[in-house]
Amino acid sequence: MDNKIKFSGYLTFEDSLKVQKALENKKWLSTYAIITIITLGVTGFIIYKMQADVLLAGFLLLFMCILMYGGFRFMKTIARKTQKNIYAKACTKRNGTFTPDKITIRKNKATTDIPWKYFEQAIETDGIITLIRGKETLSFAKYMFHHKKDWTKAKNILRDKYPLNKKN
Repeated sequence: MDNKIKFSGYLTFEDSLKVQKALENKKWLSTYAIITIITLGVTGFIIYKMQADVLLAGFLLLFMCILMYGGFRFMKTIARKTQKNIYAKACTKRNGTFTPDKITIRKNKATTDIPWKYFEQAIETDGIITLIRGKETLSFAKYMFHHKKDWTKAKNILRDKYPLNKKN
């Protein structure tokens, strides 16, 4: 019984976003930047075709930039709130144990045993350790463990099973 390490709960929403960001493929140019460049280019072309004077053209482009920035911020805020609500609903009560052989997860009266060999790799981001297999992830943080020594033991097991790649 001494070799079982208990944990409960999930990552906080903010920590889950950190993990998502660490796992996403970095793009040279974001979607928002592409949309902004195209929209401002089209707006500039229309203003040029209207043969507006420089002061009016500058004002219209500035207005368009402010409008787009506000719109993107508003959409991002609404999307984040929606995502947070969905995350909170999806995080039903969960607890489990680490052993040298497997992770056992109990959720909604169902028990799942996951052998360590199931996962392909692990990454560490801001004190969060994430196990990865393809697109599936399972993450752990210090606050999910009942005692600091349990978190230390869990990290040691994880480090023994996988070389931890640090990602920021």
